[in-house]
Amino acid sequence: MVKQMKVLVVDDDRVARETLIHILESVDRFDVIAWAKNGEDAIESLAAFAGGFDLIITDINMPIMGGLQLIKEVRANYNSCQKFIVVSGGLSQKDRGVLAEFDLSGHILAKPYNIDRLIVMIDKVLSELN
Repeated sequence: MVKQMKVLVVDDDRVARETLIHILESVDRFDVIAWAKNGEDAIESLAAFAGGFDLIITDINMPIMGGLQLIKEVRANYNSCQKFIVVSGGLSQKDRGVLAEFDLSGHILAKPYNIDRLIVMIDKVLSELN
């Protein structure tokens, strides 16, 4: 039996967030799917969800707290090995450099993304858990 993965989706764009959640819910490997509209809400979800998440899929550009700050906070204060996939409509070279520092260069998916590429990337990231 395949372990059910717990995923947190973080995106301020409601349509993008709901689309991603719909895609994930259609794949039976995901047990708990929580969402947040910015990094600050995601931190609250992490604090409230005792078991943590196997994967966080986050946008980069969001109000209040963006994805880069979320990654920094999570890695520093919750789980230094937390797995992430970054989805973004555009990343600067500086953003790419920060993601490289967190060893996330291979975990970036450009918006709009192809569903098959998303699933392949999720499988790649989750295989690193084993």
